[in-house]
Amino acid sequence: MPDKNSEKIGLWSKENITKLVEAYRFPLLYFITGIIGNLTDAEDVVEDTFARMLFKKPRLKNEAAIKTYLFTSAKNIATDYLRKTRRKGKQEGELSRFTEKEIGLIEEKICQTETQRELTAALHTLPAETREILYLQYFESLAPREIAKITGKSIKQIYNLTARAKKALAEKLKKEDNMYEN
Repeated sequence: MPDKNSEKIGLWSKENITKLVEAYRFPLLYFITGIIGNLTDAEDVVEDTFARMLFKKPRLKNEAAIKTYLFTSAKNIATDYLRKTRRKGKQEGELSRFTEKEIGLIEEKICQTETQRELTAALHTLPAETREILYLQYFESLAPREIAKITGKSIKQIYNLTARAKKALAEKLKKEDNMYEN
């Protein structure tokens, strides 16, 4: 996260750039891996996201604007990547799922408690669209308005998808709890 004095020392100082990469690399990687389905390609997309931000040096007023910019850019770059690789016919087998090892590496960095791990596993059972929205809302603490900007959906759609996803997750987690109790 950039220093509070980023106006004085500049958002684009080496120290602030390092802090941005440290703060957002793994959350972006997790988010993009869920879209692309391949950790190696997701790493490339995340690198391209930071490179694009450094090249363009957009005027970002606060941390929420930085986060929204990064996630929107990353999603756009991932979408472009998928479009290009589908056109080439290269992505056919890769896109369906990522390996257990890749999931484990990402979850190890992001999930700190057992509850978060269970929730993350349940999230993977949701459709990609609702999984993205819940991830942005709960793991990245973005507001529905910011999520709408990133996903290109209306705020009403975000609320509806969130409600449906929460219900599906609750049912999934309840089933798992019942399985462990029996």
